Amino acid sequence: MQDPSAHQQIVKIHAYGPTIQHTYNATPTAADADDMPLPQITNVDLVANGTPADPRTELHVTVENPTPHAHRQHVVVSTEETGNAVGRPEARPNETGTAVIELNEPPDAVVRGEVRLYTNDYSDMNDSLDMVEFAGEPEGNVTVENRTYEPIHPNYHYEPSGAGSDDGDGVGLPGGGSLSGDALLAAGFLGAGTLAIGVILAVGARRRY
Repeated sequence: MQDPSAHQQIVKIHAYGPTIQHTYNATPTAADADDMPLPQITNVDLVANGTPADPRTELHVTVENPTPHAHRQHVVVSTEETGNAVGRPEARPNETGTAVIELNEPPDAVVRGEVRLYTNDYSDMNDSLDMVEFAGEPEGNVTVENRTYEPIHPNYHYEPSGAGSDDGDGVGLPGGGSLSGDALLAAGFLGAGTLAIGVILAVGARRRY
C-alpha cells in the first residue's frame, strides 16, 4: 500500500494490451493523511471455547473498514503465553470483519497482550494500520487502550510492563529493553572487578592499622 502522504504516487493501468504506468506529483499535507479513513480495530473480546476435555481461549478481534476500498488486513496477537499469532479479519468495504485467534492461555487466566493491524508485514512501519493493548478474562470485562504502532519481529515477546523484547535470550528490564547474554557477561566481569578492588582496599586498610 502506498503512503497517502507521499509526494510521488504511481498509478498502473492494466489492459489486454501493454501496461501503462503514470507517475504524478502531489502536495498532500499532514491533515490530508489524517482525514483519510483506514481500517481500524473496533473491538477485542476474550472467549472461552472448546470442550471440558479440550478447553480453549480465543481472542476475537473486530476490524472496521470505513472505506469503499478492499484493503488487505492482517492482525498479529502477542500475549504473555502466546507468540505472534496471525489472523485475517476480512473486513469488506464499509463493513466489519472478525479474526479469531486461539491463545495458549487457559480459560480461567487473566490475559494481557497487544493486537497489531497491518497490511502485509507487521515488522514494517509502512504497513501499519492500528494497534491496541488489552487485558481481561474470557467471558469477562476486557480493557482496551489505543497504542502508537510499534513494528515487531517474529521473535518478539510481549511483557505487560511495556518492556517487550525482540531478543529471545534477553532478560526484561523495568522501563523497557532487554539485557542480552553479552551484556550479562560484561556485567559479571564488572561486578567481579569491583569486588576485587574492594578486597584490596580492605587489606590495605588493615595493614595501615
